[in-house]
Amino acid sequence: MRSQLERLHFLDSMRGVLMMLGVVLHSAQIFRPAKTWVIYSEESSLLADIVVTVIHTFRMPAFFMVSGLFCALLLSRYMAREFLRIRFKRIILPLISSAIFLNSLQAIALVRSGWLSTDASQYFLQGGWVYHLWFLNYLLIFILLAALLVRFWEPWVARISDAVASVPILWILLLAPLTNGLIVVFNWLGLPIYNEYFGVVNTYTLLTYLPYFAFGILLYYNQKLLHEFAMVPLWLSFLIMALAGVIVEFASTSPDLFSGSLVIYCKSLLGWFSVSLCFHVFYRFLNTESKRWSFLSDASYTVYLFHHLLVILFGLIFIGLGWPGEISMFLIIFLTIVVTLLIHKFIVLRFPVVRLLFNGK
Repeated sequence: MRSQLERLHFLDSMRGVLMMLGVVLHSAQIFRPAKTWVIYSEESSLLADIVVTVIHTFRMPAFFMVSGLFCALLLSRYMAREFLRIRFKRIILPLISSAIFLNSLQAIALVRSGWLSTDASQYFLQGGWVYHLWFLNYLLIFILLAALLVRFWEPWVARISDAVASVPILWILLLAPLTNGLIVVFNWLGLPIYNEYFGVVNTYTLLTYLPYFAFGILLYYNQKLLHEFAMVPLWLSFLIMALAGVIVEFASTSPDLFSGSLVIYCKSLLGWFSVSLCFHVFYRFLNTESKRWSFLSDASYTVYLFHHLLVILFGLIFIGLGWPGEISMFLIIFLTIVVTLLIHKFIVLRFPVVRLLFNGK
């Protein structure tokens, strides 16, 4: 049974917010006490650390799940060749354009301000151009896999979706984190789990997000599964997430194999339930058509592609000012969102060449 996704407006607003949260995440990274980001301020903030931790838990897993769902939707409408043409145009052109124009400017700014030491070969051949574009590389791989799997074995995918939907959603969410355990097993067997290729694709990252993307495909094929996943009771999600968080906090101090495995499981459990919670909020409260949300959703790609350069530039300014971390963080977020929305409205939408290069449309 296929989902009537054209009626589920929450998916567009959810995808848009997840993209735009990149502004919040990277702005907060500047003020983390760990001081491990591209640039960092001596004015660290505990709030920034909390913001980064919370967003990291659900943002990319939710994004890849929504992407899997949309991929299945498009594959139901187009043949595999047309589907790949549409998706590659939407992803590859903005990826190349952003790497050449935006991330190169960012690298120049970092080198001249003393935050980066690199050369052209390292930048282009060893993945120095990636920065915030990393997820597009993985999305391209997942899209290729989806085109092969869904287009040629669609009946089986639909049957698997129906079979999964017959299992209580609580059991699905409790069992799904075991996929992370498989990564550990593969590593124990000697498979190249932690290899990185050309500085742009890491096997561990690929296998971490693949289950979310695959589950998103299954959500498309069964409306019941989508509804139950999005309507897990809030109290239950918060309870399990709280318990998982406590277990991670205490088990992380023990070096034995059991504690390590428990930490891996509970961290993944946090991911799955937080994504379900994210679906719940948007499915329940933002599942209506809205011109404002449509604009923000449409602009979110531009915001994401341009924001990293602006966060760096604004970050360098506020680091120099030495203002308190919380104030600087909020001002960087505000200024970056405003400027990127203006870029989208007055440049990207008005000039077809720019829209093609940075939105793939």
